[in-house]
Amino acid sequence: MAAQGWPLSLWLWLSLLLSLLLGARAAAARWSGAGTTPHLQSIFLGRCAEYTTLLSLQPGHQNCTAIWEAFKAVLDKDPCSVLPSDYDLFINLSRHSLPRDKSLFWENNHLLVTSFAENARRLMPLCDVLYGKVGDFLSWCRQENASGLDYQSCPTSEDCENNAVDSYWKRASMQYSRDSSGVINVMLNGSEPTGAYPVKGFFADFEIPYLQKDKITRIEIWVMHEVGGPIVFSKLIYILEAKFAIIERVEEDTLGLSHSPDRSGKHGRIQEGEENGEREREDDDDDDDDDEEEEEEEEEEEEEEEEEEEEEEEEEEEDYWASGKRGRKGSIYFGTKQLLRMMSGVKQPRGVSLRLLWRT
Repeated sequence: MAAQGWPLSLWLWLSLLLSLLLGARAAAARWSGAGTTPHLQSIFLGRCAEYTTLLSLQPGHQNCTAIWEAFKAVLDKDPCSVLPSDYDLFINLSRHSLPRDKSLFWENNHLLVTSFAENARRLMPLCDVLYGKVGDFLSWCRQENASGLDYQSCPTSEDCENNAVDSYWKRASMQYSRDSSGVINVMLNGSEPTGAYPVKGFFADFEIPYLQKDKITRIEIWVMHEVGGPIVFSKLIYILEAKFAIIERVEEDTLGLSHSPDRSGKHGRIQEGEENGEREREDDDDDDDDDEEEEEEEEEEEEEEEEEEEEEEEEEEEDYWASGKRGRKGSIYFGTKQLLRMMSGVKQPRGVSLRLLWRT
């Protein structure tokens, strides 16, 4: 009987031991994200050396050891107490100029972006800039109540806002936006179930607000669809008519902005009854009080009309989506109104156009 009970007893002991080990491992996984990437320092320094010697447009002036030491400082901080500003020295040491017209912003299509950019040969997204390259696809954090790195798990935005990795990308995104110039390229995922343009995200919160309007000449937005994937439109999609599926320029009135001034920088009014459909702008140089009052009244009326038009557009848009129709031939369905207005807010006065490219 004892001989027969021994295998059963051994099996029970092994099961108990396995349960204890699995429980201890689960308890060690404090956070919801992946733990620190093994060999983090070696990968970081290797990427930095490769970039500065083989890929960089300005090789030779970055010190990879100093860059690592600046980056490593955050590894001594509590995993939920790392601020974007903690990466300031790291950014300053690794920062370099970006080629004009080659910046590429994106949301929800990381792999497509890296493939399309071809190691900065075609375009240069953040992950192909030195301070983005060294941390791309990596994870890092200190243990919560002890020194040393946590290889079991690291916090994400679900655990705490000021985690090491998110703060790193926030700071890098802000710098990347400030340094971008010329044509600004944006690639969005038209097959993303939540919509091509996330209202809350790195692009909306830490890139668009930091674009320098005096350095931008044009903004191109590409909506890419997965092969065989769904075509998803947001409820707030803005419908833009285009003969060749390309909007070369979105006029300010279309975006609900004020009229453009003339070359002298003054705002004028369109004269009525002009021959051959031509319109000329006349400057309002009369300082008479009556004229000023009339102008103020006209401006108030125009503002009221614009508000009414916007309300009508929103109602039409809601009716459009409720109908389930895709619209007329030759239309582009893109982004959101909020995206267009935000992008228009960084336009350089009198010189920046917004170009939308619809790709499948």
